[in-house]
Amino acid sequence: FWIVAASVTTGATVTIEASPDGSNWSTLHTEAITADGVTGPIYAPGRLDQVRANVTARTDGTYTVKMTAN
Repeated sequence: FWIVAASVTTGATVTIEASPDGSNWSTLHTEAITADGVTGPIYAPGRLDQVRANVTARTDGTYTVKMTAN
């Protein structure tokens, strides 16, 4: 995963989460973003059925999370 941040003054917290069923989510990684730029790569081990990015504690900025799978 890579987190791309733009127009950040104070930022946000971005979590990468996984779920086996779409209802029960667990956190794989948490990143505090405080400036523009790219954070990563962030590695998630093993097979993941469902994955999402969750932006929390956001005060400003835009955030894009990109993923590649092997």
